[in-house]
Amino acid sequence: MWLRLLLKELGYGQRLPTHCCCDNTAAISIIKDPGSYSSTKHIDIRHLRP
Repeated sequence: MWLRLLLKELGYGQRLPTHCCCDNTAAISIIKDPGSYSSTKHIDIRHLRP
């Protein structure tokens, strides 16, 4: 996501979505473990705004 924003600032905006190929085992393990929810539910608002 940060790379798309950087390219947009440099004048190379993209119209098509960016495909992300990655390993999501960490995300899956967080979902499967109900005890980890309390430590991962908070995302600082400054990370959501460009």
